[in-house]
Parts: sequence; structure tokens; C-alpha cells
Amino acid sequence: MLLWLIPLLLVLGFVGWLVYRTMRFKPPAGFRQAGPRPVTVPEMPIAVKLGELLQCQTVAYRDPALEDAAEFTRFQERLQELFPNVAANCARVLVAQKGIIYRWVGQSQEAPAVLMSHYDVVPVQAEGWTKPPFSGEIAEGFVWGRGALDTKCTLTAAMEAADGLMAKGFVPLNDIYLCFSGDEEIMGPTAEAILSALQEWGVQPAFVLDEGGGVVPDALPGLHLPCALIGTGEKGLAELTVTARAVPGHAAMPPRHTAVGKLAAAVRVIERWPWPLRYTPPVRQLMEDAGRHARLPWRLVYANLSPLRPFISLWAAMRGGEMNALLRTTCAFTALAGSKAVNVLPDQASATASVRILPGENSKSVRRRAERLLRGKGLEVSMRPISEPSPPSITGDSTWQVLTEAVADTWPEALIAPYLFPACTDARHYARVCQHVYRFSALAWTRQDRALVHSHDERISLKALAKMQAFYEALISKL
Repeated sequence: MLLWLIPLLLVLGFVGWLVYRTMRFKPPAGFRQAGPRPVTVPEMPIAVKLGELLQCQTVAYRDPALEDAAEFTRFQERLQELFPNVAANCARVLVAQKGIIYRWVGQSQEAPAVLMSHYDVVPVQAEGWTKPPFSGEIAEGFVWGRGALDTKCTLTAAMEAADGLMAKGFVPLNDIYLCFSGDEEIMGPTAEAILSALQEWGVQPAFVLDEGGGVVPDALPGLHLPCALIGTGEKGLAELTVTARAVPGHAAMPPRHTAVGKLAAAVRVIERWPWPLRYTPPVRQLMEDAGRHARLPWRLVYANLSPLRPFISLWAAMRGGEMNALLRTTCAFTALAGSKAVNVLPDQASATASVRILPGENSKSVRRRAERLLRGKGLEVSMRPISEPSPPSITGDSTWQVLTEAVADTWPEALIAPYLFPACTDARHYARVCQHVYRFSALAWTRQDRALVHSHDERISLKALAKMQAFYEALISKL
């Protein structure tokens, strides 16, 4: 008669255990959020220089015939003119036409640092822009133009910081290499060529910084403190293609299932069964460090990641978006091909997906899982690997401390935490030679700001740009 009490007691005990863990999961003793630090760097000098660099139409295309090589050369020469102290004090080497390397000789060669960026941009449709996309116009408190956020801003900030410090006679503790590629947007070979050149010179990077995370107000659900997210790893990239074949014919007499119909069913199967949730080291550390500052009930979730894993997996899969991308391999179908005429049944139809691969998996395991999901459906699965996931970099040591101190100097109000960068960067090439590869764009931005990347009206605020320069000055002084 009282058997019903057993499951009730088990549920109550489980809930009590979760609550107990949550009560112990709290911010470190003595934690007190600092106030923001005012920007001491003048806004206009760097804004004017970025505006001039945005006027260079360094649009990257997979077909070289579509590119304007003169614009890339123009950009390279404008760097020499806009940053005269760098040009005078640093040896410049051009690699693979689009690659730029500046060597800033430091007091030692023992622990050289690489500050990276890319200066190529994605194509633009001028219609829909408030300001011309290559005007570099300064208006309404912003610098407007393609590349303002992605990522001529980081290049300009690093160069302006270096140029200003050189003017004061500053010499860094170690050699610093300013390395800029011109084909990151098309996954081009320049960054790898730059790394090969460094290796030929006997340079073993001890620290690498590229674009990536930033200071965001919405790092985790339930967290209402700004958080500086430093990418310590990045997901891999592959293209998965599913092909369905059928007998061609007239659309007026279709079979029960066409090639397109079979393909649609296959896409639905893969979308219905997302990849399993896994906590990679960067994401688990993010949730454990920043999650302690979250409000209830979210703090209960971050305190109990393992026991609540099935519920978190279901919630993330249903929600999609940024959080889901941090927790699992994602597969987004983006390209379809079928008949060239509406009234003709195609002999084959295909769908291609952009797959972002979680560390711990690889392109082969992704393909095997897709084949298992579609087994027995008469479909072909092919995979084109582009980049395998990068291993997580080291945190908690003195090199990590140099970076976090520079962040704290610039944004003392922000929590600092590692995270997994969901996209691909040129930094992935350095992961095989350096254990301190980080991805941080030194930019405070909102979800709305991030939506401007590769979109209309890309722009960066003067204040954010000046902060970026201040960060690079703080970082360089510690390297």
C-alpha cells in the first residue's frame, strides 16, 4: 500500500541533492565586481586609420580571377604609411603574396609571441547598407564598412598599439611577430604559409592570439555579468553531402518517392537526431566558472551538469543557436541540388551540410554516424573534411595569466573564462606547434553587434575600437 512512497522519496532525495550541490556552488569568497574603467586612449586617431584601411576592397574569392590583386597590394602599402614606426623598426616579409609578417625584436628570443589577424573580407551587396560598404566613413559614433568587425579592427588595434609603444621607445620582453593573412574567409593557404616561414626561421611561438571571443553580456543563460570569453579551442569544419538517386522521367507521372522526396526524408532524419551532447573542457570550465555567478534557477543547472545532462541536451537541441553549438557537433544543411527543370524528375538530388565538429570527434566519426542514421535508405553519404577540431590550449599557467591580466586591465568589470570558439580561424594551424593558442577579439559586443558580421551595416563603435587598442597596449607590455 505504501509502495508509492518509494519513488516519491527518491525524487525528493534527488531534488534535495541537487539543491545541496547548488548551495555549495557559489562565487569565490571575497568576490566583488569591479566597475568599468574609462578609456584613456584617444578615439579618433585609430578610427581614422581603420577607416582608411576599410576603403581597401580586399574581398576574397575562391576564384582568383574575381579578386582585385591591386587592392591587396594597396592595403599592404597603406600599413607601411599609416604606421611609420612599425615600418621603420620591424622587418617586413611578404609571404605567398597575401601574407604579411612584421618582426618586432624584443629583449629575448626565448618566448616569441604571434599576434594574428586577417585583412580579407567577404563579398558585399551594397544594397541595404546605410553607408557605402567600403567608405570607411566615421559617423554616428561608428566606423562603417566591410571588415570593421571581421576583422580589420583587431589588425588596426595591434598595429596602432605597437606603433605608439615604439614611439615611446618601448622594447618588448620577447620578440613579437605581427602576422596578417589575406584569405582566411576562404580557408586559404596564407596562414599556413606564414607559419611555415616562422618555422624555417627557427621561431617556436610561445603565445598566439587571433580573433575569437569577446566581452559579452549574455555568455550564459541566467548570467547578468559581462564575461570575457577567451577561445581556448575551436570546432572542426567539414561538408557532408547526402545524395539520393532515382529513375529520371516526366514530372506528370511521378513514382511514389522521388529523389527529392527521399532526400528530404534523409535531411529530416539527421535533424531529428542531433549529435550527442558532450562537455568539452573549455565549455565545462566556462559553466563552472561563470555559472557560479548565474541567478536561480540557472545556477542549479550549472551546479549539476552531469546529473541534469539529459535535460540540458533536450533543451539545447530544441533551442538551437549559440548554446547548442557549444555543446554538440552541429549539422546545418545549406545547399540543395536537383533537377534543372521543374517538370523533369532528376536522376539524383543532393543536400550538403556545413558540419561543425566538436573536439573529441573528427570528420570520420561524423561520417560514420550519418551513415548509421541513413542506413537502409538507399542513399550515398560523402564527406569533405576542411579542418579537424583544435585541441584545447593550456589555462591556469603563467602564459594564460599574462592574457587574463591584460583583459582585466581593460575590462575590470568582466568575469574571465575560457570557451570553445564555434567557428574556424587561422589560429587552428598553430595548434600543432603551440599549446598557448587563444582566440579573443578584444571587443565588447552584444548579440546585435555580432549579427552585423558578414551582414549589412557592419560597423564598430569608436569607444570599442579605442578599448581594443588599450587592450593590445596592455598585452604587448606584458609579453
